[in-house]
Amino acid sequence: MTGDEHVASASRWPALLWATGAVPLVAAALHAVVLTGVADPWVEALSVRRPTAQAGTGWLLAWATALLLPRVCTRAWERHVIGGGVVLFAVVETTVTGLRLWRGLPTRTYLDRPPDEALLQAGAIGVGAVLLMSGIVLLVATVRTRGLPLGARAGALAGAGLLLAGCALGLLTMATGGAPS
Repeated sequence: MTGDEHVASASRWPALLWATGAVPLVAAALHAVVLTGVADPWVEALSVRRPTAQAGTGWLLAWATALLLPRVCTRAWERHVIGGGVVLFAVVETTVTGLRLWRGLPTRTYLDRPPDEALLQAGAIGVGAVLLMSGIVLLVATVRTRGLPLGARAGALAGAGLLLAGCALGLLTMATGGAPS
């Protein structure tokens, strides 16, 4: 691969992450508008807060990764793992949480039918595992990159650390049967 091909290949993921991040941003904004119109948004069974927060997380993660990815030294497979994991998380989390809310299902609990619960839990564990792997690859690439400005390195390490902790906690929660009420 020539230098120009490498640069073109490396620039595809940030562009895709920018575009992907716009979708949860719009979803978070729309849910936030709905949230302001709900009579008591803090106590309703079908809270709009969770889809708003999860869409916002997908948006921030996608755009933060789009900013960082061109600055860290990565191989092609690492960019695919990092970018793919972030896109998967942003799209799946935003879609599943939004669909559950708009179908009238509580977003904090699983479905009451065992097959639905098993599918939802397996999907959440799968997405969490992929995102955890993406975070580890990003963390290693950030540590390995020489000449990265101190602020960018500190932000990337802190963000990757929080991402890894969140993924680990989420996977543990999913593996043990869900979050406590």
